Amino acid sequence: MELSGVMDLKIKKNVMYFLSPYGLGDTMILCGFKDALEKKYNCKIHFLIKSSHKIVMDMYKINDFDIIDMDKVDLFLLGDSTPEPELGKIFVAHPEFHKELMYLFNEINTSIGGEKTQFIEWYKKFLMLPQKTKFELPMWYPELSNYAKKKVKKLGGLEKIVVLIPEANSIKLYNKTIWKNIIKSNKQFKCITVVNERKNKIKGIRNLKLDLYDTVAIMLNAHSVYALRSGLCDLVANDIKNMTVIYSNPYFKDVYSLKSRNENIVEWVIKDEKKYDKKIKLKLFGILTILKIVKVNNSLKFYLFDILPLIKFEKKEQK
Repeated sequence: MELSGVMDLKIKKNVMYFLSPYGLGDTMILCGFKDALEKKYNCKIHFLIKSSHKIVMDMYKINDFDIIDMDKVDLFLLGDSTPEPELGKIFVAHPEFHKELMYLFNEINTSIGGEKTQFIEWYKKFLMLPQKTKFELPMWYPELSNYAKKKVKKLGGLEKIVVLIPEANSIKLYNKTIWKNIIKSNKQFKCITVVNERKNKIKGIRNLKLDLYDTVAIMLNAHSVYALRSGLCDLVANDIKNMTVIYSNPYFKDVYSLKSRNENIVEWVIKDEKKYDKKIKLKLFGILTILKIVKVNNSLKFYLFDILPLIKFEKKEQK
């Protein structure tokens, strides 16, 4: 059932409501601990999710959920009103919306070094579950629709396909050179992508523009997959036969690694390449570029007539 907001929800006093405000991976973890949570609280757990997360409910064969418009929910206000799970109340199932639990983020801070807590173990702490609690796996995976089957057949079949996933909410787009190198190393296959954002498209690569169900199905059955670490990786991690997951730094990998869930997963740590944050061009008569200034990460580069490098200023990072 799809609701416009939590105000439309018919609250039952003998049920606990867990609202999942973030990514696919977060919702999957909550589903994986649903049985443990129901045992802990001795009641039914009802999930409130984004419309795009329905696939997770289907994979776990969960019927106790409602779809809501998160944009119409004041998550911080809701978090303050229900600081812990309570019968007949909506609990925002993420520490960010509970001030007293913000300290937990120190354990998964990927911008600094130090010992990290694996994401699933971190969720156990947040949900106050014993560390020995078993994370349950999905009971069902989607199969290709007839629409997707026709597209796959034109490409020579699933065994001829390499899937590239160059977008993730958690990681900014890498320089496309990385993806071009992956394509070069897989010349004998048909490289495809399923990205949604125009900025993430890779020139010369077929974008099948599949829905989430077909995307999961093709990832699970293609020859191989190369993906930025995202919730999509969580959905397929346990059953995929050949996936390379790309992380932006070693600390990110420490927290979100999927290797323990499937030995067929390869993990790369690739520091992000140059991103041109800003370009300023000074033109003569609005046509001829006299000077170009490019801000690249922490440096400024000056070019004469758009192509001749003049000087570079770089701000040193503090150690």
